[in-house]
Amino acid sequence: MINRLLAITLLSSTLTLIVTGCAVKTTSSGTPAPTAIPVKVMKVGSTTNNANLSGKIIVDQQAKVFSKVAGKVTEVNVKEGDLVNKGDLLVQLDAFDSGNKVIQTQSSLDTLKQTIVQTKIALDYAQTNYDRTKALAEAGVVPQSDLDAVNTKLKTAEAAYEQAKAGLPGAEASLALAQSAVQDASIYSPLNGTVTEKLINPGEMASPGVSMLTIVNMQEVLLQVSVPQDKIFQVKPGTPVEVFVDGIDQKFNGTIDFISPVSDSTNNTFPVKVRIDNTSAVLRVGMIARISLDSMNGKISELPKSSIVEQDQKYYVYKVDKDVARLVQVELKEKDSNWNYVINGVANNDEIVINPGSQLTDGVKVQIN
Repeated sequence: MINRLLAITLLSSTLTLIVTGCAVKTTSSGTPAPTAIPVKVMKVGSTTNNANLSGKIIVDQQAKVFSKVAGKVTEVNVKEGDLVNKGDLLVQLDAFDSGNKVIQTQSSLDTLKQTIVQTKIALDYAQTNYDRTKALAEAGVVPQSDLDAVNTKLKTAEAAYEQAKAGLPGAEASLALAQSAVQDASIYSPLNGTVTEKLINPGEMASPGVSMLTIVNMQEVLLQVSVPQDKIFQVKPGTPVEVFVDGIDQKFNGTIDFISPVSDSTNNTFPVKVRIDNTSAVLRVGMIARISLDSMNGKISELPKSSIVEQDQKYYVYKVDKDVARLVQVELKEKDSNWNYVINGVANNDEIVINPGSQLTDGVKVQIN
């Protein structure tokens, strides 16, 4: 009997162990643990742009200096190579005739103003006389002919006054024109810079619109380069860039200043201008210089198109973070039929799921195969 009870007890313990060993794996809260989805990943790498773009140094600010009026040159205060500041007197024309014109027009204006005052006094007197005569005529003291006579004088006074006033704008305009001619005889620098061209000398005649001097501001210069279509997305306004010039053992710091929205129809490249500080006065207009896209953006990440998920016209990838798939939005530019450049959204060494299946969603656990 005892042996039988012992056998039953051992059998019961064995069954308990078997059932326990076959139990479903649970979390600490007692709920079933989620099954990790097996995925294949690749680490985000990078590729070197390895693109050098060359172009010519061009001026940023340049001014052709010319006269607004014709006149004989009496002074030229600069020569080629001189540094000038904005507002410096560069060229002086003979202003004798213009000065006399100012005196004459000022005198005419003063005379006209006196005439206006006098005709106004006469008008006021004629108006008073008319009002008095009208009252007397209505009382029968004076005949109608007297009223008609003073009325004629009133109209004459009104006409004289209006005529004098009408001449005032023209006289003031004539004076302003004469004064402007005197001012225009003195020609000043429109900007800070260097005189690079001098085409006039004392004793010669200046003509309106004909260049006399050229002034260039070389404190900052521009480098214009042509960027191919497959590289233009790497170039952004305000991006710092290193500039190199053959024959000059010096690196210059520049900034992307302008990116043309329209390509050059002759070669399908996009004109880009780089602003360069030139306070050292080393750079010259026409020099050949180059920039490297590597110095601009470093290295560019690439991902296969098979890793891209498109939703609502936006692009995403699944990034594995601590065995969890995270849906991350990315900004892309096409490289070729199989690969995309990644502009924003991922970093080097991020693990990205390749060929994500429909069962993969944001936040699920994954197991990297």
